[in-house]
Amino acid sequence: MIQADDLRRFILANQQRNRWPGRARRLQKLSSTSVNTYVRAIKGYWSKMKREGLIEHDTLKEVVPPKLAHRLPKTLSEAELKKVFSVVNNQPREKAMFTLLLDSGITLQEIITLKTSDLNLIEGSAHVFREKTGRERYVYFSPATALNIERYLPQRPERWRDDHLFLTRDGQPLQPSRVQAILVRVGRKAGLTQRLSPHKLRHTFATLSLKYGSNLEYIRIQLGHSDIKTTSKFYLHASNSDVCQSHHKSSPVTNLGLRQPIVPSRNQDRNIYEERGAKPRS
Repeated sequence: MIQADDLRRFILANQQRNRWPGRARRLQKLSSTSVNTYVRAIKGYWSKMKREGLIEHDTLKEVVPPKLAHRLPKTLSEAELKKVFSVVNNQPREKAMFTLLLDSGITLQEIITLKTSDLNLIEGSAHVFREKTGRERYVYFSPATALNIERYLPQRPERWRDDHLFLTRDGQPLQPSRVQAILVRVGRKAGLTQRLSPHKLRHTFATLSLKYGSNLEYIRIQLGHSDIKTTSKFYLHASNSDVCQSHHKSSPVTNLGLRQPIVPSRNQDRNIYEERGAKPRS
C-alpha cells in the first residue's frame, strides 16, 4: 500500500525533474502547476477508492499538494489590440472571431461549439455551454461585435448541415488547434512579441473591462466563475502606470490647490515646472 511518504518523495522527485528529459538544451524544471496537477490526480484517485470501499484508509489524505506560484495573467496592450484589428479588418471570419473573443471573454471551447442559433445579435448576447464546469450561461458583446458577426454570416460556407458559427473554408467546424493557429498567424502579422491566444484575449477582456469601469461581479458572471474570489485573484490589480495616472487625477494636494511655487535650481529646465502647473520665479 502506498503511504504518505511515498507521495512526498514523488513530489520532491518531480520538483527536481526537467520538463523535457534527455534534452540538454532545454533544462527548464517541471512547473509547480504540473506537479500540483499530478498530486491532485493521485489524491483524487485514492479518495475515490476509499469512497467505493476498495481501500480501508486513504493514506494520502494528509499530503498537501505543492503551492502554486501566483502570477498575474498576461494581457495585450491597447496598442497591440489595435495592430491585431488592423490585420483582421478585411477578413470577415477572423475579425468576427477576434472581436467576439475580446468583447465577451468567451473561452476556446465555447467559441468552437457556438452555433448561429445561440446568438441574439439584436440584444448582443450568446448562449454558451462551458464544458469545464458543465454550466450554461449568457455572454454579452457590443453592437460593433454584433455587426462584425452579421457581416461574416453571409461569408460562411453553406455545405455544412449544422449551424456552427465559425467554419473552415470547406464548411467544417473549426477545431481548437485551428482556432489557435489562426490567432497565432494573425498575431505574427500584427508584429506581436507575445503569442496571441483565446485565453490571452479572455484575460485582456477582463482586465480592460475592469479598467474601463465595469463591475467585478459583472465580470465574474461574464467569465462564468462560480466564486468571485477567483475573479478578484486574477483581475483585481492595476498596472503602475494606471495607478500613477489615477493618483494624478485624485491627488488631495492637487485638488485642494495646496501646491506651492517650485523654485528651479540653476541646472534645471524651467519648462519642467511650467508643465507641472507651477510658475517659476523670474
